[in-house]
Order: sequence, then C-alpha cells, then structure tokens
Amino acid sequence: DMSPVEKFIKIWACYFKHSLKNPVVFSILFEQYGNNPLVFLQEYYDIFPEELQDLPKDIHETFFESDFDVRNRLLLNKGVDAGLFKAEDIDSIVDMSQFIFEGVLREAKKSPEKYNLHTFLKYLKRVLLAFNPDLYNMLNDIKI
Repeated sequence: DMSPVEKFIKIWACYFKHSLKNPVVFSILFEQYGNNPLVFLQEYYDIFPEELQDLPKDIHETFFESDFDVRNRLLLNKGVDAGLFKAEDIDSIVDMSQFIFEGVLREAKKSPEKYNLHTFLKYLKRVLLAFNPDLYNMLNDIKI
C-alpha cells in the first residue's frame, strides 16, 4: 500500500509524463478547462486509450478526480492524518505543485532536454521537503 506522499508524487508523475507526450495539446486543454480537467481527460483518453493500460488501480481512482485541487487536497489531507503535513500548509503545497507543473510543462516545449520528468519531480519533491524535511528518505525511495 502506498503512502499519501508516494501516491501524490506518482499521480503527478503520470500526468506529467502524459503531458510531455503532447505538451502543446495539454497546454491548450489546460487553458480551456483550467483546474477542472475531467472533460479534457475524457477527450484525451478517448483519443489515446492505450495510455491508461499501465495505470495502477489504486492510483486510477484519484487520477480521475474531476478537479486537480480537490485531488491534491484529498491526497495531502491523508498526509495530514498520517502526521506528514500540517493542515495549514495544504493550500500552499497544492498551489506550488500546480505552478511547478504548468511552468515546467511550458518550458519543456522550448527545452525538452532540460525540462523533463526528472526536473519536474525534483522541484515537486523540494516543495514537499520544504514543509517536512523528514520526508527526505521517503521521497528518495519513490521509484517512478
């Protein structure tokens, strides 16, 4: 069973990997649908259903939450329950995660060799470490 932190990282990694395959398409869809990507995800996976085949079952449920902010809060609140984060930090973590995702994805269109999944995960993990330095070993052990 995965920790809330591992699920958070792996779901973001999954979104980012798929976003990198078609960064222009994802950028347009994010502009159109904002933080409520369910409609665009349904459209995207209608076109590319094979990309869902390797998605683990326990991630699949959260992956299709209709709002990124809700999805992230669900995962991070489980981290609060487990003593990994403070409740008052959740909004900041959610916002920073979204900013990093959008920024690295935007830059990946210009410099894909520099702005890639590794870069995205490095920054995402740094955000989590800023709120709980004790997560260092857990974050290093997560395999994508």
